[in-house]
Amino acid sequence: MNTKQDEKTLRYIYLGQTTRGSYSVLRSDLTPDQIIERINKGILLQESFAIYQIGWGGDGDLDSVCNHLGVQTVDEIELQDSFTFSGSDPDMSLRYNWSVEIIKIITVQDR
Repeated sequence: MNTKQDEKTLRYIYLGQTTRGSYSVLRSDLTPDQIIERINKGILLQESFAIYQIGWGGDGDLDSVCNHLGVQTVDEIELQDSFTFSGSDPDMSLRYNWSVEIIKIITVQDR
């Protein structure tokens, strides 16, 4: 199993499917096979991933996220335990807090 790698940082790019059916961009130093191995051992940590916000609220619909990244989905990796990421969006000197709960990790490739 493979996924796209960022050419500058060499981190692996994934989509995280949320409980709302939307998608967030995740990056990790772990390959898909390492993720699966850690899930099987019960030792996959949320700290192995960083969320990269490309829209309001930390997530977006699948087509928008894929179009923004120029990717298409390939495979799904089911998580045993969900991950919750939080952040905030600035708007006219106010900050709006958000959180997304990730239940699946999706591998991607260039279109």
